[in-house]
Amino acid sequence: MKIDVKQIWENVKANSLLLQGCKMHEFEAVDNAPFLQKYKCKNCGGIINNSDYLWFTRGFEMASNKRVLTCVYCGVEYPQDTPSHGAEILTEHIKVCEKHPMREAEAKIAKLEKINQELGDLSHPSYQSHKSDSPTKQEAKQ
Repeated sequence: MKIDVKQIWENVKANSLLLQGCKMHEFEAVDNAPFLQKYKCKNCGGIINNSDYLWFTRGFEMASNKRVLTCVYCGVEYPQDTPSHGAEILTEHIKVCEKHPMREAEAKIAKLEKINQELGDLSHPSYQSHKSDSPTKQEAKQ
């Protein structure tokens, strides 16, 4: 059996032109071979192999599944194509997210700072001098 390489090349080019000229592909399986399965477009008649079909359908799946960045603490979602870079906008959100664990720590720190202001700074020299003016336990016993 003689293989006509020129004829094979002409067939490949004709198939490629068919596929490129088609506005909307609707592929259907031509045979049931597990790894070498071919798909034919209902509109243009162009034929593609299994791996090309997988890439073709994968592109549509990725386009239809818009990714979003989601805060794991409160569930706020930011589309990946936001004007600002996604990671930056999520970082800014975390700084103000009410359900982030740091908000609890910040509230405790603020409460302690308020108490510290009300009592006065315990490391202040007047406290230290007051402390040294008070009698020690031994002096109080005498």
